[in-house]
Amino acid sequence: PDVVCCPRESPNEAGARRAPWREMVNALVAYALLIVGGPTGLHHAYLRRPAQAALWGWTFGFFLLGLVRDLFCIPRYVRECNGDPRAVESLEEQIKAHPKGPPRHLSRYVAQILAGWYLGAIMGCCDRLVQWVDPDADPEVHGHLLVWAGVTFGVWIVGSQGPERVSLLYAAGGALVPLIFSASQEEPAGNDVLLTACISTIASGFSRSWAPHSAQVLKQRRGRKRRCGFCWNIFKLYVAVIGFAPFLFYGIYQYGTLPLRNEKTGVRMRMPIKHMVDKVFADNESEISYLKEAFSHIYEEMQRRGVREVLDDLYKHTNRYAENEANKALETLGLPHGADAAAVRKAFRKLSIKYHPDRQMKASPEKREESAVKFEEIRKAYELLTNKK
Repeated sequence: PDVVCCPRESPNEAGARRAPWREMVNALVAYALLIVGGPTGLHHAYLRRPAQAALWGWTFGFFLLGLVRDLFCIPRYVRECNGDPRAVESLEEQIKAHPKGPPRHLSRYVAQILAGWYLGAIMGCCDRLVQWVDPDADPEVHGHLLVWAGVTFGVWIVGSQGPERVSLLYAAGGALVPLIFSASQEEPAGNDVLLTACISTIASGFSRSWAPHSAQVLKQRRGRKRRCGFCWNIFKLYVAVIGFAPFLFYGIYQYGTLPLRNEKTGVRMRMPIKHMVDKVFADNESEISYLKEAFSHIYEEMQRRGVREVLDDLYKHTNRYAENEANKALETLGLPHGADAAAVRKAFRKLSIKYHPDRQMKASPEKREESAVKFEEIRKAYELLTNKK
């Protein structure tokens, strides 16, 4: 009788059938990371989408709206990351149905406008940072250039997510048009940034296309032996977030406001954050100058004696200071040095009853004031020794 041999499997098919679990991503892990660190893009880093993870980190989960969308999209992301045949077939059908480019979705356009407006506004607020680098620079010109760069990058990175791509040149060209007409203004207004993001999004829409070999890329993910890139993606994510944080904080400091209410008149007003921060620094100028001198002295000692020796000295001085404070607290409670926790609780209970303000109601005003001060000292000493507040 004829012997019928089983058809041999290709290496990719065999690898897909026997792919170890650690080479695949799991939907439950992705949802857990969404709950734990969704606003920072942890789940996108796990799903090997570093660009979208960075965007989530910059925009706090795309203004929390992206987190709601991810609740429904994570299963699709998992299939695409694992090279599931269903994801490959779905993408091939879309490419066949729309060979000239991806279909246009209103949600993608809205996301591009929001990202471009947000990044453009943040970058436009940092025009004065240029003067720190180059005092002779024109902040007006650099402000417009920063807005243009922020809008262009925001529109392009959102438009190029997944298998879709938009041209960076089209996004940059569209963002340049409204800025040319608004160059006469001193600062890019919020409406100008929003208009720039809208025109840049419309211009980038004319260059929408499928990513080269997007279906083949999904196929190659099946059974391919690869190391888990989660840690590397986490590193890239937090480098991107830390790099963007100074621009965000400076923009909030420069142009942010806080809603306040006048207790006397009841009038609501918005206080600039910059004025509040400047007032805090002005009121504590002596303390801040003392800290500057202290850190400067520590830095000089590190250069002269070495980092390790200075840190050892700081550790010894800190321990000595903590020991002295503990001994003062024990003296306040009338205890000898080295008393245990039970003795501290017993002494505090006894002294707090003796000097409690309710027990001094019939005493003279001077006696009541003295007892209140003593009671406060006892309370602080007990908190220091027991670390209770």
